[in-house]
Amino acid sequence: MLFRSRTSGPSGKVTADPVRQTTAPTKTAPSPLSGFAGLDLASWGDGWPPDTTGDVGPTHYIQAVNTALAIFDKATGTRLAAFTFDAFFSAAGASGVCTSTNQGDPTVIYDQYSGRWILSDFAFSSMSGPFSQCLAISKTADPVSGGWWTYKITAGTTDMNDFPKMSVWPDGIYMTANMFRGGSIYVGAKVWAIDRTPLLSGSSASVVSFQLGSQAYSLLAANARATAVPAGTAPYLLTLQ
Repeated sequence: MLFRSRTSGPSGKVTADPVRQTTAPTKTAPSPLSGFAGLDLASWGDGWPPDTTGDVGPTHYIQAVNTALAIFDKATGTRLAAFTFDAFFSAAGASGVCTSTNQGDPTVIYDQYSGRWILSDFAFSSMSGPFSQCLAISKTADPVSGGWWTYKITAGTTDMNDFPKMSVWPDGIYMTANMFRGGSIYVGAKVWAIDRTPLLSGSSASVVSFQLGSQAYSLLAANARATAVPAGTAPYLLTLQ
């Protein structure tokens, strides 16, 4: 894209931006390898915008919207399964708000370090709280018939965990969210670190968290896609201020 911009110099005189791009790109993005229809608003959507998200693994693609998900064959685009989040968590053996009042803002990640899928969204029955994050991790690499472990994380008793995002790192799973008191007053960004190892066998989740003040907004944790990350490298958190 060709950007044309001007900046104000020390004297206040408008001058040309010295680092602006002056030539059009010579390369274009490659064409997609395949394409297929995802979930539609009429049958699966609940709310607008749909907050569409998804991730791809070795043989599957999983898409999620507010408040449903679908599993596709990556090679053919065939939809292998589809559920509302309430139905999905009910079938996976969860209980409480995760089976009845999933509210959306879904996340889907394929964890290349364990070969598992991790699905999540937030759930609550009242804007006064409590507010939960519902989490499912596949028992095997097969998200269709391999089964799922489910967890419910209490994100806040009075603060809502809006816009949650999840990522993988060699040492665990990380989640961030914007916290709103009573769902309306922003009180800061929150970060959770989740131990991956217990999740792989359905053991009790080990979670630590900390919350930043309102100066930080929409923190996003780095999502490792490389085959190896230098040992001891801490996960990065990014925000725009």
